[in-house]
Amino acid sequence: MDMHDRDFFDHTNPDGEGPVDRFTKAGWSGGGWGENIIAGYSSADSAFDGWMSSDGHCANIMNPGFNQVGIGYFYGSTGYGSYGTAGFGSN
Repeated sequence: MDMHDRDFFDHTNPDGEGPVDRFTKAGWSGGGWGENIIAGYSSADSAFDGWMSSDGHCANIMNPGFNQVGIGYFYGSTGYGSYGTAGFGSN
């Protein structure tokens, strides 16, 4: 929702906060982490296919060291329309 509301598409928001900052605010305190973001896809299936077609995003999904995942999705009427984030972690 933040990417939609503030019209950006990046792992780092306009305030300079990145994935670890967001994970910490959500109460996560694990070890390794990864983040996938996506925008503009018309369905969860097509977004997932997009991630799986990207080496870096697929590596996060398939990483056996990650044993936690949090997924967020937002659909708005401006910008890219749909925005998704998957945060991966290990404890």
